[in-house]
Parts: sequence; C-alpha cells; structure tokens
Amino acid sequence: MSADNILIVDDEELNIDILQEYLLEDNPDYKIDTAYSAEEAWQKLQQVLHTPAEFDLILLDRMMDGIDGIELVKRMSEVSSLRHIPVILQTAKVSQPDLLAGMEAGAYYYLTKPFDDRILWSVVRRALRDRETYKQLQRDISTLEKMMLALDSGTFRCRDINSARNLAALIANAYPKPDSVITGLQELMINAIEHGNLHISYEDKSSYYRDGVWEEEINRRLDLPENRHKYITIEFERSEEEIRTTISDMGEGFDWSSYLHFDPARILDNHGRGIAIANNLCFHELQYQNGGSRVCTIFRLNEA
Repeated sequence: MSADNILIVDDEELNIDILQEYLLEDNPDYKIDTAYSAEEAWQKLQQVLHTPAEFDLILLDRMMDGIDGIELVKRMSEVSSLRHIPVILQTAKVSQPDLLAGMEAGAYYYLTKPFDDRILWSVVRRALRDRETYKQLQRDISTLEKMMLALDSGTFRCRDINSARNLAALIANAYPKPDSVITGLQELMINAIEHGNLHISYEDKSSYYRDGVWEEEINRRLDLPENRHKYITIEFERSEEEIRTTISDMGEGFDWSSYLHFDPARILDNHGRGIAIANNLCFHELQYQNGGSRVCTIFRLNEA
C-alpha cells in the first residue's frame, strides 16, 4: 500500500513545523508537503491532480492572509476531482455559524489550536480511512450506474459494514447525482448496524476509533449469538417527484434529534457528523420513525 500524501496549509511556519512533527511521530511513512498560503496550496492541488502525488488529505488553517481556508475549500468543491479530498480545518472558532459554514463548504473535520497530538492523530486516521472508503465506493459506482437508473423500487438487507458500503454504492446510482448522496446513505446504514443492531454507544465508538479497533469490534459483536440473526432493511422507492430510501434496524431506537445538525460541542470528536451530513448536505429531508430505529431519506427530484 502506498504512503498517504498530506498537504499542510498554514501561514505560520511554527504551526507547520508542529503539525509535521506530530504527523511523522504517528506515522513516519506519511509523505508531507507544505504551503504557506491558500493560493500556494491551490496551485499545488492543480499541479498534482490525476498524478500519483495527488493529495489524500489537507490540513488547512482557516484564517490566513489573502483567501482564507473556507474559500479554498469552496474552490475545491467546484472541481469534481478535488471536492472529495478530506480537509481538516484548523480553527479557533467553534460557533454554530462557523461550523456550518465550514461543513457546507466541504470541511467535515476540525482541529482547534493549540494542537493536541492525540486528537490530531485520531482525526487524521479517521479522515484517511474515510478517503480510502470513498475511493473504493467510487470504483464500485462506475460499474453500476446505468443499471440502477432504471430502478423504481426495491428492498435490500445486510448485516455487516462491507455489505452496507456496497449497498450504498449500489443504491446511490439510482439517484441523478450518485456522488451527492453516497456518503449520506453509507453513514445512515452503518449507524443502523453499529448503534441500532449492535448497541455500540457514542462513547464506545469514540474509544474504538481512538484505539483503531472499530471494525474489529463490530465483527466481534456480529458473531455473538444474540446478534447473528440481526440485519438492517433498506427500502427504495422512486416517484415522479422524489426518491425515498428508508433504513430500518432491529434496535430500540435512540434520541436522534441532537444529531440532525452540526454541533460545535462535538467538533473535536472523531465521529458523530454522519447524520448531520446526510440531513444537511445529502438529502432534502430526514424523517425518523419508530423512536429512531427507522429513518426515511427524502430526495426531491425537482430540487436536484
């Protein structure tokens, strides 16, 4: 497996030195490049596009002279080959409007200054793992698009994380723009498996991510006798006006209301944004039912 390419963007040399030292302490194989302004970073992004040196992750300071970090993320979002490179935004601002502005621009991961090495490692690992998952989903999408556009309705079942990822890629191709919904579908399906069927709490997941054992723990719980019969159900239905995909688990539900929107209180957590991403960036509406064990996603075709 090739080493991950990381770009650090900051107009303070000391910050770059600290981040580079922390990253290499966690993984000496990281390939790290630097830029001292958003303009320099933009030039580098264009230079390595579609080459082996293409960046897998960007650590980006929010406040810089010239164009700021948010503006750079907006530029990236307008280029199909750049919009899905994960961006970790370094910021001292954690208010709801600032968080939402970053999320809407496409920055889903955050670090606050001064930097904490363990938080940095955790967030970087999560972002890189999401990047690899996305690339695999994109490879799957290319083979399914034409077939799925003819789908009007269907019901699917799955038990495990890999099956959920494959189903997300499959069903996304039934939408006008698969790229815009695939992350939301995947997050909601995985949420149904891990939290709904396997009873992994928010705190448990934070710990498993931090220790790098999340998927191992999911597989362990799937093998327990009480969980071997559990699955999630995905129902797809297309009408002239909208597409509805409903995901149901076999759990007792949860208090979903606090997860529908981006919460500054969870800004440094290594997870916890999936439902908000689905609700605010992937679909026009989420409707939770049965106490949270069932969620209906609504995508309005006339607003696509």
